[in-house]
Parts: sequence; C-alpha cells; structure tokens
Amino acid sequence: MDQINETGIQRVERREPPANKEAEQCVLGCILIDSDTIVAISEYITPNQFFYREYGKIYEIMYDLYNRGSAVDAVTLL
Repeated sequence: MDQINETGIQRVERREPPANKEAEQCVLGCILIDSDTIVAISEYITPNQFFYREYGKIYEIMYDLYNRGSAVDAVTLL
C-alpha cells in the first residue's frame, strides 16, 4: 500500500506486473504437442509478451523453427 511519509511525499510501493508461469508453460507445451498451434496464436502472442524472458525466447525459437519448415519438438529446441 502507498504511504505518505513525514515530509508529505508519497512513497509508492514497487509492484510486479501480473504473471502466470503455468500459463506461459502451457502455451509452450501446446506448441510442442502440435506445432501448428503457433500459427493460430502468433497473431495474438509475441515473444516480448511473455513475463518470463526465457519463455519468450523459447517461443521465438519455436516460431523461427516453424517458419523455416523445421520440426518444433524437444530435440530441435536443444
């Protein structure tokens, strides 16, 4: 909660934006199950929309693999 100190200056708490790690993992998992999923979601989701940077990077790699015609699976992600 924001507080006002003795000098009358409001101190604002730093808050993290909402994030759902499990939801981001589910998006990536759905793509691993069916790589065509990336076509359906790519107009709504971009790599920079992931809160967890590493998941955004994985999504970006998946998207690149798909666009090159490569398989999008656990082996190609390694």
